[in-house]
Amino acid sequence: GRYTPAESLLLQAREAATGPEAYALDRGLVRLYGFEGRQDDLRRTLRRAAGIAPDPASILKELWNLDESPFPVEAWRRALEHADPD
Repeated sequence: GRYTPAESLLLQAREAATGPEAYALDRGLVRLYGFEGRQDDLRRTLRRAAGIAPDPASILKELWNLDESPFPVEAWRRALEHADPD
């Protein structure tokens, strides 16, 4: 829940943005969704960003890595064990 305010601001700004600004906001959302482990939202945002990315091939590589790389379950478990309980 701590990322909710950031996500709301990024989504509002993304609706109004075009061009390089829209791409930068999509990258921010990708990073945020990655922190939260929200793979479906991350993929959806990457697909949208591919149409405006300066290097669309890098987006395709990122999407491929999401599907082909193992999910770091142990790293997430350790991070959650040490996370702020609030």
